Amino acid sequence: MRRDTTQTHDDDVTGQNMLMDPPDESRTRTIFNNRQVVSKFNKCMNRSQSN
Repeated sequence: MRRDTTQTHDDDVTGQNMLMDPPDESRTRTIFNNRQVVSKFNKCMNRSQSN
């Protein structure tokens, strides 16, 4: 029985969201961290595209 990778990934994301939901402060911190990760990711993508 092999589950689809996207399905398991969705399950992980929803589980994390449920865990991080209660305190508002931690939610904003998580969003900020995600923004940093996205900006780093975009820089890497731009670098790979320019080559």
